[in-house]
Amino acid sequence: TPDRIYFEPDKSGQLRKTERSKPLVATNAPLWKPEPQFLLSRTNDLKLTERQQLEIERIATNWLNVKAKLESRMASAASAVGERSPTKMSLAALNGNLSGYSELSKTYNRIRNKHWSSAIAILSEDQRVRLESALQAEKEAKR
Repeated sequence: TPDRIYFEPDKSGQLRKTERSKPLVATNAPLWKPEPQFLLSRTNDLKLTERQQLEIERIATNWLNVKAKLESRMASAASAVGERSPTKMSLAALNGNLSGYSELSKTYNRIRNKHWSSAIAILSEDQRVRLESALQAEKEAKR
């Protein structure tokens, strides 16, 4: 925007004003971690049997229920931190509140990974090879 002034380092590392209209920012692909329902979205590509589909649906449904509860707890933890003015909160209190959220985040990832591992354990070796291709394509699409 024209209201902003941007700086970038010169060859010596000193910051200099630039005419650039946007900052130089390296963009990374958004973080994406697969969930069991991804397998169901690739039923034809993976050639899932009916039995495999039913078992993966059971795992995916369980994950979605657990996920909703964890996301609700994480939202509550995040809003509890946001409700307090950081300027009126001690660093120790802020760290304590953030550590609760951090622990929930770790729990979320651990449980997601457990459900994902359970779902892919149902696949044959050939299906796992197909899955690797599908995962790579999904990651590329997210970039």
